[in-house]
Amino acid sequence: MSVLISLIEKLPEADDRTDNVELYNEVFDYYTSDEVMEYYEEALRQLDKTSMDDTNNSLLFRFFHMATDRTYYHEEQRDKFCQFWLPTYESLFKQLLPEQGDGEDLIERERLVVIKYLVTNMIEMQKTSEIQQYELQFKNFRHKNEYFTILKLILPLVSNSDLIGRLEQDNFAMIILEYQSNTLENTVDITPTFAIWIILKLLIMFIRTDNDCLFMIKKDPHIKHILFTSLQHIHANDGIKLALCVAVGLIANEHDLNSNTHKPIEMITTLMKNIQKILDSSVDEANYSRYGIHILDMIVALKAYLQRDQFKHEFLASDGLDLLDKLTHNPFQLEQLEILGFECLLTMSFNKDAANLLKTNEKFMTQIRNLITRPTDGLLWKLEKQDEFIQTNTETNDYDMVISYNRNDYDLVYEIYRRLTEDYQLKVWFDKNPTIRVSCEMMAQAIDQSKCVLICISEAYKTSGNCRIEAEYAQDRRKEMILLIVGEVERDNWLKFISTEKMCIDFVQPDSFSQAMDILIHGIQRDHQTDPETLVSVVSTIPLESSSPDLNTYKTLPMESWSDRDVQEFLKENKLDPMLELTEYMNGEELQVLISQCLSHGNYWSMFDRLNKEMEKRFHQTFPISVYLRFLNQGQKYYSQTASF
Repeated sequence: MSVLISLIEKLPEADDRTDNVELYNEVFDYYTSDEVMEYYEEALRQLDKTSMDDTNNSLLFRFFHMATDRTYYHEEQRDKFCQFWLPTYESLFKQLLPEQGDGEDLIERERLVVIKYLVTNMIEMQKTSEIQQYELQFKNFRHKNEYFTILKLILPLVSNSDLIGRLEQDNFAMIILEYQSNTLENTVDITPTFAIWIILKLLIMFIRTDNDCLFMIKKDPHIKHILFTSLQHIHANDGIKLALCVAVGLIANEHDLNSNTHKPIEMITTLMKNIQKILDSSVDEANYSRYGIHILDMIVALKAYLQRDQFKHEFLASDGLDLLDKLTHNPFQLEQLEILGFECLLTMSFNKDAANLLKTNEKFMTQIRNLITRPTDGLLWKLEKQDEFIQTNTETNDYDMVISYNRNDYDLVYEIYRRLTEDYQLKVWFDKNPTIRVSCEMMAQAIDQSKCVLICISEAYKTSGNCRIEAEYAQDRRKEMILLIVGEVERDNWLKFISTEKMCIDFVQPDSFSQAMDILIHGIQRDHQTDPETLVSVVSTIPLESSSPDLNTYKTLPMESWSDRDVQEFLKENKLDPMLELTEYMNGEELQVLISQCLSHGNYWSMFDRLNKEMEKRFHQTFPISVYLRFLNQGQKYYSQTASF
């Protein structure tokens, strides 16, 4: 207690900031030491009181604010602070929360107050002077695994039936949903609405940080179930409904939306209504948000919804194009707002009805002709230039391949390009400078001049309208396409159709780059061996592993003697690339068991259903019947019916 009292006596009288670096260091060291825990839990039990003695107030509020004062609180301090406090917070949440799976537990007001206090502090402790942010959008979220663990603990509160029932009793029209750091005054009188909102605020902040955080949440079916359950039970509370619509839009895939919601109209109109309210408000930074949700978060979620056809139709029917037009003339001088508006318009232009409406709006067409940005270039290409270009341009084979990628994935893609050109002497068209815009016409010319197109897919690639233009143009021109996974991605929406029956190579897995390059080179060799005008002279210089001098050695061996590499070559040569994912690391003996099961009496189509379900569950793709039939037809040529299993 003596250390605590001594520090309290040194605190400045007016506020929780200090120009005294020595005092800051003393407070920070105390607040990240075991001594602070001696009185901490007892202080938390006083949080629901309208008044608090100076000792507890200093321990919970003043010391915390001083320790995280961004004058001194840099990344080094943040790491130490998070390492000390996050395990403690996890333990505290476990004490405060009902057992997992019990969605009907009563959550007393006293527990809600502490939960709100801890969640708000979790947001505050990420904020350093180095972080660039709009409101609570962070560029470098640290200790992701620890935050994810805590999010899984607290998110069940969002669908807790007791809290949802009490939401309707809140006078939510009078509740201000706005993020503020903790004070005693804004903590003691907490409502269920604010408690759920602050949890959703942390979730949205986490998701929007980077692809790693996004996919932590995307891959957790329990979190998705919680959000959909809550969304279906929230009726009148507009603030919570908006936060849920944003969170669901950011993480849900096509399968989730088809399975869990029949309310595309409500989800789209909720976002549209709140975006419109912000646009109609005065030019003031405070109006970038509604119900504490930033307009950029809303539009990113809206763009995600518009990737799906059922939402495009509802959006179009609700005059959504007018809203997007307003975004491109935004009065806030917020550059990202205008860019996102054009990106949403580009996404909508893949819908024929929307494209026709845009084409006939001469004022809009004049506007985009006069702007030079990547989204407007894509719009002009989709609405005006593509058809004319296809009629006049001539296809050649000047390049062995062209690489289509999203600039967020540049580092990994560049390494693939370097290996292809330096190690294998392939002639590759590649945009080496991602900061300079390459027009859609230039990319189309490169595709027309290339024998093969490498499609480097990631979540950023899938959500980019310009990347979609490139992939679909290559598809329309019937180019040989090889998909390279260069970032976490769910192959749904338009990407599902592009990737069907295509060779797909994973460059994301740790320590897999060399193996992935080997598969890519063998794939290039296989694809071009059938055409005398292609890469034979170039690929003949490719150094293959000494253990595999002939890619077709499997043809001279009984199937049960095949290695896993022989199985891969059999599948690739017979255009059975979707089977590569279902037969990972499978050798010939194991492949023969699979074929035997497929051919057994009465099992022909039931095995197809099982394989299709596995493909859907693991990779969010359907298993083409044509691939299944070709697999059995080609497999029977090497299958030994006398083999014993």
